[in-house]
Amino acid sequence: LKCDPRLLAFEFVSTFLLRKAQVSLVRDFASSASSGSSLCCQMIMGGGKTTVITPLLALFLADGRRLVVQCVPAALLDMSRAVMRAAFASVTRKAVYTFQYDRLSSHTATLALRSKMETAASTAAVMVCSPTSVKALVLKTVEALHLLSLARPPSGIRGGLSSVGAAINSFGKGLMHRFGVPGTSEYEDRVGRLRAEAGACAAVCTTLRRAALLVDEVDLVLHPLKSELNWPLGDKLPLDLTEPAGADASPPAVSP
Repeated sequence: LKCDPRLLAFEFVSTFLLRKAQVSLVRDFASSASSGSSLCCQMIMGGGKTTVITPLLALFLADGRRLVVQCVPAALLDMSRAVMRAAFASVTRKAVYTFQYDRLSSHTATLALRSKMETAASTAAVMVCSPTSVKALVLKTVEALHLLSLARPPSGIRGGLSSVGAAINSFGKGLMHRFGVPGTSEYEDRVGRLRAEAGACAAVCTTLRRAALLVDEVDLVLHPLKSELNWPLGDKLPLDLTEPAGADASPPAVSP
């Protein structure tokens, strides 16, 4: 008779009697993660997705080399985190971290997130997040790279003048307001900070690409209409026909 001691430990801590279908499903998920492929399965309500399958997968996959991230809808974040912490509070002890990120997160916050992920991976811990945080990280990385592509360093005085002209023609005064005049110390300082922020975001994204992602309620997390993140990009400009008209402006013509 062979039995995985991790299953016995989980039964002892959770007081649940594991079903054969649950154990088989966990092994299928673990085998798929080890081979680097994805797997999606459907379970009925009450089948133990949150309280059995997910903690067992975290126990199997968090081995001190790979980061394990559980992604759940925002409404289930607190409950899922509490379930995970209860499962790893006594015999099989694991730390449970929260991955929170938005577009207002600073460079320091990004570096702290990277350090937290590295600590979680090396200590076989688990991270819990909502899809909004993951999308915010990816979109902020894209935004930082986009701004860097607009702020290419000029070459000499002629390059500086052409950069100023391009900034005014393309974005009004928005680009100069964001970076300053090309060639100045203020410009170089802001672009340097933006490069550091883009590098930190890219490092976090690289860590996530090597992680094992456990998605609960995948039909909600990946639904294009129920799980989205609006991320306006660029300078704030007034909408058409919203600016006050001049004194000599003629009223718009209205046809019957």
